[in-house]
Amino acid sequence: PGDDFALAVGFLVSEGVLATASDLRNVVYCAGATADGSNTYNVVDVQTAPGVRIPDITLERNVYTTSS
Repeated sequence: PGDDFALAVGFLVSEGVLATASDLRNVVYCAGATADGSNTYNVVDVQTAPGVRIPDITLERNVYTTSS
């Protein structure tokens, strides 16, 4: 709890989406709700630094995460 940005960045680095934390431009909390009313206050938006290439989406992994 309280380290949402570090957890998100660590996950992206460990999954190979980012090479290092310096590949990031910005990490922010999403605010409000979606059009269907779903809360987004516990969702983070990650923007990569200019020139950083994200891996091919066809190599997608489905990862289940939870916290307790």
